[in-house]
Amino acid sequence: MRKEIFKESLKELKETENLTVCAILGALAVILSYVATINVGSILKIGFSGLPGEVVAYLFGPITGTIFGGIMNLVTFFLRPDGPFEIGFTLNAMLALFIYGFFLYKKPISIKNIFIAKLIVVVIC
Repeated sequence: MRKEIFKESLKELKETENLTVCAILGALAVILSYVATINVGSILKIGFSGLPGEVVAYLFGPITGTIFGGIMNLVTFFLRPDGPFEIGFTLNAMLALFIYGFFLYKKPISIKNIFIAKLIVVVIC
C-alpha cells in the first residue's frame, strides 16, 4: 500500500491542474516569507511560509512535496538571501515535506495524523 502512494504522488506531478496549484501555493509561500515573517534578533525568524508546502504535501503526496520543498527553498533563498547558501537547509525542507506527504497524503484530516507527522518532522528535521 505505501509503495502505491509514491506512484500516485508522481502521477499527481504530471497533471497540469496540480502544477498550477503548486505554482499558486509557491507564490503564496514567497509572499508569506516577505509579509508574515517576524525577525527576532539576527538569528531567529518566525514565519508562516512553510504552510503552503505542507498543503502541497497533503494534497499531492510525498514526491511532489519533496520537489516543491527543494524548489521553494532555492527560490526564497535567491529572492532574499539571509546569509551564505547551505544545502543542508534545502535537504531539510525536502525531508520535512516528504514526511508530511508520507503521513498525510490520502488520509483523513485528524488531529492525530497531523500531530504524528509534526512530531516526526520536529524530531528528525
